[in-house]
Amino acid sequence: MKGWITTIMVVMCLALMVGAVSAAGNANFVTLVAKDPVTWEPIEGGAWGRMMFKEVPKPMFVFNGKGLLPGQDYSLINYFDPWGSVPQCAILGTGVANDEGCVNIKGKAAGFTGKIWLVPSKDLTGTQFNAWNPTEYLFETALI
Repeated sequence: MKGWITTIMVVMCLALMVGAVSAAGNANFVTLVAKDPVTWEPIEGGAWGRMMFKEVPKPMFVFNGKGLLPGQDYSLINYFDPWGSVPQCAILGTGVANDEGCVNIKGKAAGFTGKIWLVPSKDLTGTQFNAWNPTEYLFETALI
């Protein structure tokens, strides 16, 4: 009897582990980097971040940025082309860079596509840009 209980426990643990791997297996990633606003090439050694997102079982995302201005309030946005669109973006979340220049932003967003940017919140008024300071932004390396 004790052998059966052990076997059942092992099978249950394996099933739970497979479920956990499957849940994490549907995650997608996008890297954001500082870019030269003339060439749009990534700036080597510049600020950068990585966003993990998934739609199922619950829509969610987590963004971690590094090399940012400490104390700066940032907004993670889904930017809409063309420039001047109303609204220009959807704000996915906000966060303040810590003393080491790192920011963590997470949320329950779904259905975003295209361009994901990290911008100083001061450059936005609601969902519209009030300034254009691309040297302070992180831009996606691939469209979603």
